[in-house]
Amino acid sequence: MRLIYTEQNKCQRITYKLKTMPRPTIFTKEVLQKLEYAFAMDCTDEESCLYAGISPSSLYNYQAQKPEFLERKKLLRQTPVLKARTALVEALEKDPELSLKYLERKRKDEFSPKQITEVKSEPIERIEQTDELKEFTRKYEEGIREIILRGPKK
Repeated sequence: MRLIYTEQNKCQRITYKLKTMPRPTIFTKEVLQKLEYAFAMDCTDEESCLYAGISPSSLYNYQAQKPEFLERKKLLRQTPVLKARTALVEALEKDPELSLKYLERKRKDEFSPKQITEVKSEPIERIEQTDELKEFTRKYEEGIREIILRGPKK
């Protein structure tokens, strides 16, 4: 707002509407490509942001505005698992030991070398304290108290 004085010494108010231009986004095509590359290597959010040159808070704000990006990030993080699985399946033909290890983990019921045995036991009956047992317990506790009160041997 600006004040302008006229010839009659009266004050007129003139307001200027500022044209507000949106702030340029830091999520350029290059930054998004770097983030996707890092997520495809299963990097953490912090590592991905460091690689892309942005702050983690900027990433979280962007994800809040674009939920489809968050979904893509989750999918990209599965890339190493998919690559490892592909390499494993391709290597199964060449290495029979690897094939067996794979089956031991995937089909435990059929191929696991471990045997699981179930042990069933009946509940133990509760032993009632007889007068003799109570007397024994009392004497034992008294003996321990005396030893404690005497202190260590010198």
